[in-house]
Amino acid sequence: MRRDNKKGFIIDTFYIGLMLVFIAIVGIIGYKIMKETHQSMTEGGIMDEEYTDYVGNYENAMPKMIDQIFIIALLGMSVVTLVSSFFVPSHPVLYFISVIILGLLSWINAIFSNIYYEIATTDALATEATQFMIIPYVMQYYPLIIIVISILIAVVMTAKGGD
Repeated sequence: MRRDNKKGFIIDTFYIGLMLVFIAIVGIIGYKIMKETHQSMTEGGIMDEEYTDYVGNYENAMPKMIDQIFIIALLGMSVVTLVSSFFVPSHPVLYFISVIILGLLSWINAIFSNIYYEIATTDALATEATQFMIIPYVMQYYPLIIIVISILIAVVMTAKGGD
């Protein structure tokens, strides 16, 4: 019998990884766009001083906000996946299949981490990427973090026994 209601399966860590890399890359590119737009509008005299100060304050706070969004997304998606994995009907024998899938996922997430670093260390984005504190740290240990989440999902799925 095929079940289409798989919730919290270990493969969900692929989607978590993809979303987090997307948030990290879009955050850095968005920060660069905002920073360059603000700079060109200030130099061109398009904005008055009050608006320039307002946008400047927002520009300084943006890396911290994106870092916070990133860590909340990481924790939130991980917790939701862990909780929903409890409802997946599985058997402890399937843990070994989960380990094989875990190996593949760790390789894929290492590629995601490398993609992030290739983009973040380009000449165009290197300055902006250094403004972030949490994202580079998490991306440094990204495959390990995803492996831990995957192991927790596999344990939660198989520890409750089969149906």
